[in-house]
Amino acid sequence: MNVTKDKISSVFFQYTIPSVLGMLAISSASIVDGFFVGNYVGASGLTAINISLPIFSLLFGLSLMLAIGSSAVSGKLIGFAALVWPVFLFNGTNLTISAYFTAIHKPIPSATIAILRSLILPIFFIFTLPLFFGTDGIFLAIPMAELFTFMIAIFLFKKMTPQKMM
Repeated sequence: MNVTKDKISSVFFQYTIPSVLGMLAISSASIVDGFFVGNYVGASGLTAINISLPIFSLLFGLSLMLAIGSSAVSGKLIGFAALVWPVFLFNGTNLTISAYFTAIHKPIPSATIAILRSLILPIFFIFTLPLFFGTDGIFLAIPMAELFTFMIAIFLFKKMTPQKMM
């Protein structure tokens, strides 16, 4: 595959499909872990998972940063690296707030954040942003999905967090 000479749509789908499947796997793994650990181990098991989740998120963010950073050369060749970097501003916060909701036994907001950022909003933006921004819109889809999920996560956090904690 030659990212500078192949059709943009072909290159896009060759990169997008594995990325979306990976995000779905990570999100669904968190939900399944919470379900089984919550039902069979109990609160102490959920506590252990959610204490380690920020560490996992940090390591995941660092590895993602290295992976995307190492592809900066190809990103510069096609000119879109500048459009992708904002995803790092919101990714960790979204994961942390989702883990927080799991820890306080609020699975619906946690699942909402996970599904919004990994499935619903990316698909929505992948199909709508190119109508307004052309091919740049495709590369803006994930950062926009993370941004909108961030705003929804902050709203849910403020709405569902007890006032004593804030």
